[in-house]
Amino acid sequence: MEPLYIKRYWRFFVAEIYGLQLTIDQILMVIIISTIMSIAAPGIPGGGIVTGAIFLNLLGLPMDLMGPIAGMYRLIDMSHTTVNVSGDVLGTMLVAKNENIWTGEDFNKTLV
Repeated sequence: MEPLYIKRYWRFFVAEIYGLQLTIDQILMVIIISTIMSIAAPGIPGGGIVTGAIFLNLLGLPMDLMGPIAGMYRLIDMSHTTVNVSGDVLGTMLVAKNENIWTGEDFNKTLV
């Protein structure tokens, strides 16, 4: 799941570059749609580029800047993946520990 602040930032970044003033309604739409899209975003590399393009189209913002954003997105995506996988592992461990499936003893054992 891509962090929400990155999705929101892109939309505001594009609006600022073109000198467009977003209304309160558009800002609220950015927040709501970004939240929904981050939950529904595919877990594939580059998935944020597609959702970003769709989102810019929904707001009626120019899509000219999707090229430069796509160019640097690969670097951003690596950090998103790291945080996402770490969060998934931690969540799985917490649920397993809560359900008494995993106690942590296996983690502390040596492999020899």
